[in-house]
Amino acid sequence: MKRIFLVFILISGIPAVPVHFVADAKSGESSPVIEVHDVKGFFENIGPSRTIVLAPGVYDVRGARGIVTSWVNCRRSEPVIGHVNGLTIRGGRGVEIMNGRNAGYVLTFDDCGNITIDGLVLGHEKDTEQCNGGVVCFENSVSVKIVNCDIYGCGLYGISVDQVRGLTVTDSTIRDCAIGALVINEGFDIRFNRCVFSGTEGHELFSLSRTSGCTVSDSVVKDNKSDTVIFSIDAVSNGISVVRTRFENNRAARLSDAEGRITFTDAVFAGNGFDATGG
Repeated sequence: MKRIFLVFILISGIPAVPVHFVADAKSGESSPVIEVHDVKGFFENIGPSRTIVLAPGVYDVRGARGIVTSWVNCRRSEPVIGHVNGLTIRGGRGVEIMNGRNAGYVLTFDDCGNITIDGLVLGHEKDTEQCNGGVVCFENSVSVKIVNCDIYGCGLYGISVDQVRGLTVTDSTIRDCAIGALVINEGFDIRFNRCVFSGTEGHELFSLSRTSGCTVSDSVVKDNKSDTVIFSIDAVSNGISVVRTRFENNRAARLSDAEGRITFTDAVFAGNGFDATGG
């Protein structure tokens, strides 16, 4: 049985935020569930062992400039979440986190663990200028989950991974990016389940380097255009597999450049402009 306590916390002069402390009867440990309503409150309440619930609205990360805490810093004028373990960020209908400028990421995590992002729309404001940033970035992190999210461009990449062990993306969409859906460097145990990858026009849709164990399963890859390949996989990556996934109306020179380092099991190909047997 869990016990729930409701309190209000005043932090550094900002308006009080409601906090539910959920206590587990067996362990006796409690963790806060913090409700926020604006982008400053969101970043100021980032920290370990907590759940942050965002009220409906648009959260533009430009409003977080200048915020520095034990867990949030700035890199090239964008907020970076660092050294956090056990953080859940939860949204729902009508919740969007976006970057209203054409440079920088929407959310960046560095040296984090046990991170869950659930029920969010994340992306860049579309404009006529060339976009120079991505959407979600994970660096030097472990045990990350993305669930029920809509990740959209014009960001360069939907998800960027550098030295991450254990990333699972489930029931999510990655769409309309400027270069590719994913770029993964030194990723280990990476999984995409029941995802949709659509509308990206650029270079490699999936770019993997120095990666071991990456699976795309029960997903849909549709309406993408690449001037090279769908899957770009370097010579030292291994254990790359695609299972029960449908490829529909994609355009690329080839399906992959992996030369046997990727396996396709029960994949379906329909209306694509590449050789389905390539790679």
